[in-house]
Amino acid sequence: MKKRRSPFSKAGDASKQIIGALLDSRYQTSSLISAQIILPPESICRRQLVYYRSDSTTKNNIVLRTLSNLLKQGKVCRRIGTAGLFEYILPKKKHGWMIAAVKAAIENGNDPYKIDGIPRKTIAYYKYVISKSKK
Repeated sequence: MKKRRSPFSKAGDASKQIIGALLDSRYQTSSLISAQIILPPESICRRQLVYYRSDSTTKNNIVLRTLSNLLKQGKVCRRIGTAGLFEYILPKKKHGWMIAAVKAAIENGNDPYKIDGIPRKTIAYYKYVISKSKK
């Protein structure tokens, strides 16, 4: 099967800018995302010539289509928000990385409690599980 590629790859690589706008790990609508990115004028003009729309509508259309493509690739997740609009976020990591990070920190002699993003209770539990599995 042919690899799916965004039809707007000429739009200043909008997908990289959209993923960059979603890095703050909160759900955002497409209009919030389009307000955070900058597209080159030639991509907007190219789209306007075909559909006769305003700048903001054209930019939002490019963002929506790129978000749809990223959703099909599995690079973003979406939900229906309280206003009935789709809200997008980057997919969350699985919890398996936590125990691997704690195990690597213990093996390297580092303090596992200094690992960012893991609660202290979880680290204590993983240390207990690791110590029991070694016996």
